[in-house]
Amino acid sequence: EIETTNEVVSFTDISENNATYSQDFDNATCTKSNASIVADSTTAPDGTTTADTLVAAATTNTHAVYDIHTLSTLVTFSVYAKANGYDFLGLFYATHGTRLASFNLATGTIGTVHGAYTANLSDEGDGWYRCSITTSTSIGTNNYAIIYTMESDDTNNFAGDGSSGCFLW
Repeated sequence: EIETTNEVVSFTDISENNATYSQDFDNATCTKSNASIVADSTTAPDGTTTADTLVAAATTNTHAVYDIHTLSTLVTFSVYAKANGYDFLGLFYATHGTRLASFNLATGTIGTVHGAYTANLSDEGDGWYRCSITTSTSIGTNNYAIIYTMESDDTNNFAGDGSSGCFLW
């Protein structure tokens, strides 16, 4: 027997996307550092050809794309990523320091996590992973949301080859 009631249930969305161009890494608001972006270069997790390629420049340095955010509260920063020559992805969200979290896109595992982060990784199929970090403390304003392509765990400074990197969406 099923009973019914006239109760109203409300679900409040507690998440908010604060990135203006969150699926458009080639946009001018995203700074490329020793890297380039090839727009709409592969199939994204939703089946559309809207995923971009982050390509490491042929230089020894960090290879990244980033944006600056003015949030000072607890933040979750996430991206969908897939290996494309380099197997590791690094995420960083802060004003300075070594708050990097590494993700192995070849094995689907979380690597080294520094700083006040909680790291998560979920398999989205076809080699795609949703990588995320959540800050465990409030941080200052003008924070860098940085995505690194990396050749090994916990090593965001390396000699890029000018053609390898990772897919982002």
